[in-house]
Amino acid sequence: MTIGEGELVVSSPTALGSSIAGTTVRRGASLLFQNVAYANPEPLIIEGHGPNGWGAICAISGANSFPGSINFTASTSFGVFSGSILTLSGIITGTGDFIKTGQGQLILSGEEPNSWNGNTMVAQGTLTLAKRSGQAVSGSLTIGDGINPATVVLAMPSQLGEGDVTINHGSTLNLGGFPDRVNGALILNGGTVITGLGQLTLLGPIIATAQGQNLINGFLDLANNLVSIEVQDGPATEDLVISATLRNGGIIKQGTGALVLSSANQIDGPIVVTDGKLIINHPEAVGSPIGETIVTNKGVIELPGEIAVRLEPLTLGGTGLGKGALISAKKQNLWAGSISLIAPSSIRAEALSSLILDGDINIGAFDLELVAVGPITINGAINGGNSVIRKDGQSTLTLGGTQPNTFEGTFVVANGDLVLAKSGAPAITGSLIAGTETQPILVVCRADDQFHPNASVTLNKNSLLNLNGFGATLRALITYDAIVTTHTGILRIANQCEQLGTNQTLISGTLELLDIPTFSVNPLGTLELRASVRGTGFTLVGEGRLLLLNTNNFATPCTAAQGTLLINVDPAAGPVLGPAPLTILNEAKLLGNGLIAGDINVMGGTISPGTSIGTLIVSGDIQLSQGAKLQIDVINSECDVIDLAQIGSLYIDTNFTPAPSLELLGTLVGPDPYIIVRNARTISGWFADLPNGSQIPGQPGWYIHYGQHRIYLSQVQNPIEYFRAFSINSNALVMWRTVEEVEITSYDLYQKTESDWIKVTADPIPAAGPAGGIYLLTNSYAVLNSTNLFRLVAHTGSGDEYWDFERHVTELQFNAPPEVREDGVLIRWSSRIDESYDLQWTPDLTEPMQTIITNIPATPPESSAIHSTTNPAGFYRIRLTP
Repeated sequence: MTIGEGELVVSSPTALGSSIAGTTVRRGASLLFQNVAYANPEPLIIEGHGPNGWGAICAISGANSFPGSINFTASTSFGVFSGSILTLSGIITGTGDFIKTGQGQLILSGEEPNSWNGNTMVAQGTLTLAKRSGQAVSGSLTIGDGINPATVVLAMPSQLGEGDVTINHGSTLNLGGFPDRVNGALILNGGTVITGLGQLTLLGPIIATAQGQNLINGFLDLANNLVSIEVQDGPATEDLVISATLRNGGIIKQGTGALVLSSANQIDGPIVVTDGKLIINHPEAVGSPIGETIVTNKGVIELPGEIAVRLEPLTLGGTGLGKGALISAKKQNLWAGSISLIAPSSIRAEALSSLILDGDINIGAFDLELVAVGPITINGAINGGNSVIRKDGQSTLTLGGTQPNTFEGTFVVANGDLVLAKSGAPAITGSLIAGTETQPILVVCRADDQFHPNASVTLNKNSLLNLNGFGATLRALITYDAIVTTHTGILRIANQCEQLGTNQTLISGTLELLDIPTFSVNPLGTLELRASVRGTGFTLVGEGRLLLLNTNNFATPCTAAQGTLLINVDPAAGPVLGPAPLTILNEAKLLGNGLIAGDINVMGGTISPGTSIGTLIVSGDIQLSQGAKLQIDVINSECDVIDLAQIGSLYIDTNFTPAPSLELLGTLVGPDPYIIVRNARTISGWFADLPNGSQIPGQPGWYIHYGQHRIYLSQVQNPIEYFRAFSINSNALVMWRTVEEVEITSYDLYQKTESDWIKVTADPIPAAGPAGGIYLLTNSYAVLNSTNLFRLVAHTGSGDEYWDFERHVTELQFNAPPEVREDGVLIRWSSRIDESYDLQWTPDLTEPMQTIITNIPATPPESSAIHSTTNPAGFYRIRLTP
């Protein structure tokens, strides 16, 4: 029978007659089955899509079946109306495409495989593949027309053809629990693959397009190949979700879309992500650790939350999509395997998530960025060479674990906090840079020795290094106006400590110096050591200020080669430098209040007590050498003071050129003297152009005085106006007059014998007071008519000072009777050095003496004076001018 045009409805099992001749359906015609199980295996030759596009054959209602063979000679449609079923159990052959239309179910069954030279298209409805032997469809398989959903269901194994399988939007390939394979590409355009307990073997790539979310569940066998999975970026957050278990082989993820692996996979080959995102939604999604996971170019691995990947090696070779090649998206995630870099890479933890990396990280020579929007913890060892690790993000990065980090490059923390918590091993081996000009950083230690002894730390503006009670050793500490605190811990510095900022760096706690490190301070900056410092000494360079604000104990000499060394510690607390000597060189300056226990050698530098007005206590010796300067601040009636604690001596070495000098900052106003050095054990030498008693340049009417134990400035040039020794009526007397007594409490007089000094005074003679006075005492040890050596000792708060006087002791007497001359009466008497006399006269001894000539200078051995008078009668007396 031939159906040339129109439609022929078959509703009887034998409607087509004898099965021998067969039936032909020509293009434009259609054979319709209506609720009929056709009995005769009559062969069909068909072509086309029918007059209405329903198909060359079509089931229009009910359950229908046809057992005969079918051959089509061009692309041909097989239609099944909605609610209808059509079972074709014969062999289907032909040339052209096999197209299934309609919403009903088409079943291809039978004992022999189908085979046609073309592809298979399931435009609508369901196609069930149930061949008992061999394939049910040929060529490439397309499921769905992109508008209407379609489904292909396997009722027997191995039903698919040799070509690609394309599943369009809303359509499904359901293996029904049976195994099969895709020889070509598996193309998903918003489609779904369901294998059930069956397994789909992939011999070609997977391509997931951007037309919707794509799903694969069940089991996928990769046939020991590296299968390409290309995922295009579509509207779905997760473009391809493979909840199927992957077996045997590896994958290479390509395309900008997101691939989700959400099962415990059984692959032992590599997982390579070259582009887009791979979301690991199961702890074992990456399969066996035999095959590593590799992320390159713009690839990303994302951990969506509560994922713990164990022992899987991870290789990173990129920065992902600009946010990270490994990302923790939500909640806590763990990657326990080792991580290796093959290119500059980044790792990120998003907000409301945390990431723990338990494996070693091998950086090699590549840079690594750690973006901690959420916390990141690295418990493995970080190894690598001269590259950079940069930490960004407001959250905390913790370096923990027990294995030492051997990374020798630069660790930059640009944002957030850094916690160093290695147990028994260093966390920082190379250099650490914490903070930026505008972003301060907190670095906290949770255990001892978090820095390798060769490590250096740079703290930028307002950043804080907190040892938190633990110990640490650094080769170098470099700061830009930062803070360091050790609490009860110890920070040890071996080589250098620099403050390069223009404000202030503060170090508190305990600081130990290991190898006479250099302290370098910016000209506009200050390095403030509130820490108690011990260990070796230091060398100060730079033109800024180093402040020592605690008691310290330096074991070796300290040197200030440049800048200002400022101390400010209550002397009762202890010495600022311990017993270590201090050298002030070049243009360096020492100033401040406190106690220095060691010697100070000033060679070209300046020593200035106080910070405005203050006292510097030194219990060692002070040596002022070539070009040294003592600088004293003067404000009203107060001035700076150096107090040598009655232990140290002051040596002003005048043998150098230029000689040590004194500089006064301020105007001396009096009336009281200014003591600038006190309590010295000894004082030797004098300042340039300022010998004892000389006037101070620029301070009119002021003079400098050097004692054995102090130096002071006063408005009196000679504090002792005279010292006299004489006899009256064979009684030896000593007389002196002071016009100024600075801190003098009393005097004692000594006289030199052949062997020793003999104390003349039985008890000290109280001092008269600041304005001085006249002192007279009998000296029973004096030898008359002979030269005697006297020592006047003044007792002061700084110690005993003395003056030696050599005097020829003779009787104070007239050498001859008064001689009347034409011009008056000549009086002559014996005189001695350092004396002046008053000549007194009275006409009658019953009347008081009148001083007629006063302050007659001595002209040893005899002095004389003429009383100009015309009445020579009377009585004369010579007295020492008071």
